Amino acid sequence: MSLTIISQELNFFEIPIGIKARKKAQEIASQQIDIEIAKKKYLSTLSWYVVFTYLKMLDINVNPEESYCWNPVFYLNPRRNITDIFVSDLEERLEVFPVLPDANFVSFPDEVIENRLAYVCVQLNKGLTTGIIRGHTYPKEGIIALDKLTPFTELLSPANNAMCASTSSATVSSASSTTVNTEIPPEFKFIDLGESIGTVKLTATRKLGSPKNDISVVAQSDDNQPLPPGVELALVNKEGKPIISHSSSKEEKHLQLSFSRTPGKPYLIRLAFNNKEVIEQFSN
Repeated sequence: MSLTIISQELNFFEIPIGIKARKKAQEIASQQIDIEIAKKKYLSTLSWYVVFTYLKMLDINVNPEESYCWNPVFYLNPRRNITDIFVSDLEERLEVFPVLPDANFVSFPDEVIENRLAYVCVQLNKGLTTGIIRGHTYPKEGIIALDKLTPFTELLSPANNAMCASTSSATVSSASSTTVNTEIPPEFKFIDLGESIGTVKLTATRKLGSPKNDISVVAQSDDNQPLPPGVELALVNKEGKPIISHSSSKEEKHLQLSFSRTPGKPYLIRLAFNNKEVIEQFSN
């Protein structure tokens, strides 16, 4: 992870919910007889994946196997709706709580689960295809306004700082001639390339320079599986024609492009596989 404190720009970041997440949510919900309970478990599972994706996006270590919610003893029990996520870097457990699309308040159950660092509130969109982490709290009251929640980035700062501290001193000293802030927070995009691949994460990092900024764009599978042969990552012009590109000829963990760009001038990145392609604009 780069030597950058988690940016406030990452608050209210919209995260897509992939096909695999929706399948898992449907699998868990289908085990319930009561429709309302099934709905709650479905929404909770989708919300879990939003937080999981967000933490992975920031390279914060998460251990899904430590989450009670994947234990059949809990997800099959209609009386228990546990949606926990263990953050290894914090050595703490979070509880994920879904919020309906049009809600301005979040209503917590009467019994708050103990041994949780916080409740993380995820607001899903109407199509249940994306989610936004609205913030976190440790509920002392049954109802709280969404705008009263504490930003999630503040909760994560200790984990981010701990990872930064583990970076070698040589890396820090080598940057003494420039400021750490020359590398600004990364920009992320999530692209769904279909069921055969699922969601692909694009991570764009840039280092300020003169006269141009150095930019790196990395494409990798959201579930850390290798990308199949035939995936293309390209820097394109306004007409969609490639300027530079990189295609996977075999299974690869990630694809990467490196180039320079005039500050303030946005650029277009194309990700393509088989007959599907998506072009996203990144700031600079």
